[in-house]
Amino acid sequence: MAEDLAALGGAPLDVRLNSPGGDLFEGIAVYNLLGRYAGKVTVHIDALAASIATVVAMAGDRIVIAPSALMMIHHASACACGDATSMRQMADALERSDQAIFGTYAARSGRKMASFLQRVTAAGGEWWISPAEATKEGLADEVLDEKRPEKMAALLDASFRMVPRELAAQAPTWVRPSGNAQAGSFVELCAPRRRLPEVPEAAAVVSPSDPAIAAAAAARRVRQAQVAELGS
Repeated sequence: MAEDLAALGGAPLDVRLNSPGGDLFEGIAVYNLLGRYAGKVTVHIDALAASIATVVAMAGDRIVIAPSALMMIHHASACACGDATSMRQMADALERSDQAIFGTYAARSGRKMASFLQRVTAAGGEWWISPAEATKEGLADEVLDEKRPEKMAALLDASFRMVPRELAAQAPTWVRPSGNAQAGSFVELCAPRRRLPEVPEAAAVVSPSDPAIAAAAAARRVRQAQVAELGS
């Protein structure tokens, strides 16, 4: 990606987002690459910008969101196994990750990081943000009227817990509202247990002596498999 951006020679760049998120550090790397780009970067949120994809969006000099699109921000998450020390290490790593994530929102919006943390906590762990809210909170600059909005339901990750009902209704047939429906306009999604496709090992070298990093890498492989299956 760095080579592709360099080849553009600083020409205006349009980035179109429709993503449920992905790996934390890959997203941060993309954010920094776009932030260092010499030309003007306009980010278009065409349907869904969730999780780390919202951090990527913050790299835009201008952020435009479609009227039917949504954003979703939440705390960093991962899987962990091991003894109490390993669990504490993972908790510490997740808290440091939150500082990086929410600090990015604060820098882009001019608001305090604590205000975004509080909004996510108050929303039950996932804050689903409408275009109007996004512009109000400083996470987008403009709501663009598009006649043919992209469908975002196919990208829903079954791990999202507070999905708006109107979006959940369009989800793939194997992703259905669970019996633990949330009150109001949100539902919890669940999916039947299915064998996940094989996923290549992460390219990064993980030190066996660092259980927090190893667990994060394992969680990344599971998430990649979930997203790949949703797209199939």
